[in-house]
Amino acid sequence: MRIGVYYYPEAWPEKQWPRDIANIKKMGLEFIHLGEFAWAFMEPEEGKFDFDWLERNVQLAADQA
Repeated sequence: MRIGVYYYPEAWPEKQWPRDIANIKKMGLEFIHLGEFAWAFMEPEEGKFDFDWLERNVQLAADQA
């Protein structure tokens, strides 16, 4: 069985992300579920999309994989 974690990077200061991702890896978790409740961050204004913060978090996780 694979075990993962739900993680909400939008709820934490970006400077904490590396620590959080490192702890996720340290605990042996195999995947991270992101963005579930983050639509307001992905579309801060009607028709204006911002995925940069999410891409940075995904890249951080990929770099530590």
